[in-house]
Amino acid sequence: MNKGRIKINKELILLLLFISTLSIVTRNLYFLLLYLIIVIYLFNNKIKKMIIKTDNFYQFVEKGVFKSSVGFVGSLAVDDVEYDFRDFDGEVLKTKIINFYKILNINSTINIIIQKISLDREQFLSKVFQKIQNLRIELEADPSNQRVQNEIRILEDIVKRVNSGDPPFRYGVLIMTQGSSVDEVKAQLRVIQKGLESLGIRARPAEEKDISDFFQAKLPRINGISTAIPWATALTIPRYPSKGLIEKGLYLGRDLELETPVFWNIESSLNPHVLILGPSGTGKTETLLSIAVKLSIIDSVPTVIFDIKGDFKKRLRNYGIPFYIINPLYTNFNLIEPYYCTISDRISQIERILSLSFGLSKEISAELNAALKMSVELKGESLLFNKLSWNDVLDSLNRLEIENRDRLILNKVINTVLMYDIGKSDFKIKNGINVVDLSLIRNDDIIRLYIYSILTNLMNIFSMNTPDEIKVGVIIDEAWTLLRYEGDFSIIAEYVKKGRGYGISIMVATQNVSDLGLSSDVYLNNMGLTIIMNNGDKELWKGMNRYVTINEEDIKDSLVFLNRGEALIRFLGDPRPVRVKLDVMKR
Repeated sequence: MNKGRIKINKELILLLLFISTLSIVTRNLYFLLLYLIIVIYLFNNKIKKMIIKTDNFYQFVEKGVFKSSVGFVGSLAVDDVEYDFRDFDGEVLKTKIINFYKILNINSTINIIIQKISLDREQFLSKVFQKIQNLRIELEADPSNQRVQNEIRILEDIVKRVNSGDPPFRYGVLIMTQGSSVDEVKAQLRVIQKGLESLGIRARPAEEKDISDFFQAKLPRINGISTAIPWATALTIPRYPSKGLIEKGLYLGRDLELETPVFWNIESSLNPHVLILGPSGTGKTETLLSIAVKLSIIDSVPTVIFDIKGDFKKRLRNYGIPFYIINPLYTNFNLIEPYYCTISDRISQIERILSLSFGLSKEISAELNAALKMSVELKGESLLFNKLSWNDVLDSLNRLEIENRDRLILNKVINTVLMYDIGKSDFKIKNGINVVDLSLIRNDDIIRLYIYSILTNLMNIFSMNTPDEIKVGVIIDEAWTLLRYEGDFSIIAEYVKKGRGYGISIMVATQNVSDLGLSSDVYLNNMGLTIIMNNGDKELWKGMNRYVTINEEDIKDSLVFLNRGEALIRFLGDPRPVRVKLDVMKR
């Protein structure tokens, strides 16, 4: 039968040649039509295959799986890559590439497609213009809304770039594998996905839209793409932090390389706290102030600023931003009485506050704790009607059998506290910006006393309900006045470690890592946002390599040359930094 089929095919081919010759000689269209009918009859299956190859025919089965002319195909869409080849030296890079190759070295054909997808210019601009129009309507209702102003400015910059000739586009990356069944390709996808995650490459099963975007671009059929070329390309995608952290929230500034806006999404951040490091004159205070104003005005979160040098008060007046002054010399915080806590909790709080404020040793702190407990015991049931006072603590202190030196130290501390803590607490914060003016106080011990006392009271209030919601922001400039003296009793470090548990966002600025004291690792490992201002100290940058993905080339070529107002920003949970021109208040 095979011979007969071959014979028939040969005869048909001869017939085709004869008909084609007739159509040419006689110039008769009927002969040409007959020729086409015979060709379609002979090569029907091959023509179908050619059409499928050309049009990239596929049928979507489920998320991550579709059926094509080659069988079932699994597909992963790459969303994020944590680094590029510049982040590593030769040996580490070689190891990464080998591991990447091993992950893809399964018993199946693997295809990697990287596509630059152009966007329709008119549709893109139409959407941008519509967004700008909506924002302008919102701005008319609230002219002071800085978030809206920033968004309008950013969108207008985008429009200028597109109008100047920059075509709008986006990148897409698909990793594809083939198999004989849905279960087979799904199993392959799981193996590849987990392996890529171990390398910091986040991928997900492709949606139907992801796949259609590639096939609508008229790509060659997927099994025609070489698998030997692109197995290292994923490591060369430009590094950038997770989009969820930088695309919305508090506006921080513009990326120095990409000229794109950078935001901090405080809601999705692992921790709501901020650390700013940098020498004098680099713009730490301006950056703190900018964050405080945006948090207060845009997000409607009341903020408390501990103004040690008077800089914040002066700048807010210059910028015409309304704020409330809290003068601690005329404001009582009533440390001796329980404040939204039990008496036993208050005793522990007093011990820690006084120990940190006045630098008491562990032994003297324990004696203070004993005096406080004795005062409560001596009061007994009358404590309900006759409040505890610092004079009660002094009386108990005289009853304790302790060394005279320790007694004199504690007497001096308590008498100092008595000068400032003289009545019922009248400390209240208001919606907006609250500035605690500490610039008139010249004694660092008293400054620490005020900050720790007020901060502890705030913690007691705002940790009671819905702690995951940010209730108040606390700004501490020149934080070395507190942090370098914190040891085992570190109050701020404890609050930072507990993240959102207190409902408070703590934002501190200081000059050096050494200012953070014994808890430097706690701060650097737990701050939701770390901003490192321009610093010519190469050793500082090398030390920061433990917490931020930077290399010698970054330090030598760019980081030591950052200008005033420029910084390296790191988001907690994502080691990839961004170099940013910070957005600060302007007169």
